[in-house]
Amino acid sequence: MKSKDNVSIWGGANGSRLMSSFLVTLSTLAQSAGNHPGTNVLAADLFDLAWSFRDAEIAEVRVSVLVAFATSIAFLPLDFLLQKLYGADGDSFPGYLKKTAIGDSDRNCRELATAITKNVSTSLGGLGSDFVCRDQIITGGKW
Repeated sequence: MKSKDNVSIWGGANGSRLMSSFLVTLSTLAQSAGNHPGTNVLAADLFDLAWSFRDAEIAEVRVSVLVAFATSIAFLPLDFLLQKLYGADGDSFPGYLKKTAIGDSDRNCRELATAITKNVSTSLGGLGSDFVCRDQIITGGKW
């Protein structure tokens, strides 16, 4: 299910709508679960699932991916979040947000990526400002 290359499920307009609706539904479920002890597991799984579809061709899916990221970040265990922010992965979360905020063809995606970056930076305090500066997402206080 995690592969966006499975054309029989995700191909075409219907597949894109299905994936988009699925991610938004899971985001709503995670948000509604609130501080339940299992929410952090759901948030981590949601983040990983959304990560698989971050480069989707359809803007509606990319927006849903960003919604899933924005929702899951609030509930992720700190060690999981720090791994995503500072991990040695070749394709990092901050790098993805930078690329999306600056170069995505869809205005909504650019705005969501910008908002997520600012929220992470604010929420993590000193660590968050390091996150922003590390990938030079903000230059001179402006995007």
